[in-house]
Amino acid sequence: MVIVIADDFTGAAEIGGIGLRYGYDVHLYTSSDDDFKGDMVIFATNMRARDESSAMKILQDLLLKVKDLPNSMIFLKLDSVFRGHVKISLHTALKFLNKNRVIFIPANPSLDRTIENGIYYYQGKPLMEADFFSDSVSENRTSHVFDLIEKEEHDTIQVASSDQALTKGIIIGNAATVKDLEEWAKASGNDNILAGGANFFEALLKQNKIKLNNDKKPSGNLGDKCLYICGSAHMNSKNALRKAARKGAVIHNIPERIFQPREREKEMQVWSDKIISDIKKHNSVIAAVGNPEFEDKEELPVLIENTFASLVHKVLENQQLDELIIEGGATAFAVLSKINYTKFSPVQEFAPGVIRMKTEEEKDLFITVKPGSYKWQKEIWPF
Repeated sequence: MVIVIADDFTGAAEIGGIGLRYGYDVHLYTSSDDDFKGDMVIFATNMRARDESSAMKILQDLLLKVKDLPNSMIFLKLDSVFRGHVKISLHTALKFLNKNRVIFIPANPSLDRTIENGIYYYQGKPLMEADFFSDSVSENRTSHVFDLIEKEEHDTIQVASSDQALTKGIIIGNAATVKDLEEWAKASGNDNILAGGANFFEALLKQNKIKLNNDKKPSGNLGDKCLYICGSAHMNSKNALRKAARKGAVIHNIPERIFQPREREKEMQVWSDKIISDIKKHNSVIAAVGNPEFEDKEELPVLIENTFASLVHKVLENQQLDELIIEGGATAFAVLSKINYTKFSPVQEFAPGVIRMKTEEEKDLFITVKPGSYKWQKEIWPF
């Protein structure tokens, strides 16, 4: 059995797509209370969006639950650009799995995210010079992985290549190519904790002599009634929305007044009613963030996630959907938690990270999720 603990929902789904591609019976859960099944079990924890204390409580409980399962590989899927609680998650895994070393390979060469000599590159540029993050995230940080992981003097963290002697503690691997990932997979062994991005996970499956399941057939085209939830502020998302608007797509941005406590209930009802009406008329409707102004910038992301969650809840109460397509991991987790869906089975991989799933709670609904930084695929974004 392969056990994956993922720090956000889209990362969990991306791993699920890889498992599907390699012929696994994949099941994804957002609750650790569920009895799990399948030969690949993925827990989507949303740790990245939580405070450190609650995130580590979730991780500890899951590690204790799975650490003694026989013949299991445990993999920690963490953010490939070090967002969230990366360092403490790795330390927690070392403690609760009773290992001396964790090999952490966050590089994803297939997405032009590489680590060379300890420097993280995105599309050939050092990460903090590549316009990947907002200015507030980039401020006072370099592109060295020690800085990204926030290494302190007492931390036992080494940057290494796969052919070097490895110390105890946390090993962050240099990896510029798929070949580098394959070499890391060979060097990982059974005595180390394994963590990182989707490309490293796939390299581990290849190392275990698991072949691609080329007989796996796609599950078909999208159904008619589609609701898109665009919860990402990434430039890829903004560009896609501008292009969709030019092509006449029906787009409803979040009304700014919805963030005012006294206006929220009324504005939510008006907004959701318009969207339900347009789904009936036009079939496909996009609900997007827009450019909201709000004084508390730290609180705004959670307000946006909760607003989308309430919207989907209202829509599903009044309108049957064939497809729910959600962009952004934290947004997906908020939406699915609100409608109490906790058990998922990947059925189609449109592209790495863009995964269509069925849920046990609603048999007639397909749910597709996509990370905000990934590009839309024409099969699900016909605008």
